[in-house]
Amino acid sequence: MNVSSFWVSYAALGVFAGLAAGLLGIGGGLVIVPVPASAVISMVSGWY
Repeated sequence: MNVSSFWVSYAALGVFAGLAAGLLGIGGGLVIVPVPASAVISMVSGWY
C-alpha cells in the first residue's frame, strides 16, 4: 500500500468521523432536551 494514500484516507476518515460526531452531538442534544422548534430556530440563527 502506498504510504501517502494511506495518510490521505486516514485524514479523510478523521474528518468524516469528526463531522459525524458533531452532528450526532447536536442531534443528541436536541433529542435529550426537547426544545420547541421556534426556540431552536432562534438559537441557531443567533449563532450565525
